[in-house]
Amino acid sequence: MPNLFNNPRFSDVLLLFGSKKIHAHAAILVDSNYFDVLLSTPTQETKDKKITMTLEDVDEESTLIYLQFLYEAKTTDKLAALMGQTELNSQMALKLLLDTRIF
Repeated sequence: MPNLFNNPRFSDVLLLFGSKKIHAHAAILVDSNYFDVLLSTPTQETKDKKITMTLEDVDEESTLIYLQFLYEAKTTDKLAALMGQTELNSQMALKLLLDTRIF
């Protein structure tokens, strides 16, 4: 499967947070309860072909890592590597979730 992270090809969601613009895919984002609720709430925007979502009050770096995890990571070791660590402990996982405010 091609790398879809921040790939505009077939992207149906544009995420805006901090200085970042990330091309995303609703089918992948709904693995997160946060995005599942946002994308399941009917709005004019969700009826359009391309949805633009602005994420406010989130930590840019942690949110980027979280999104990479949704697309790429299958294990805690992969998430730890994305965070620049050799292993993921519960404190780091909690910090990531609190920093992103996406859970």
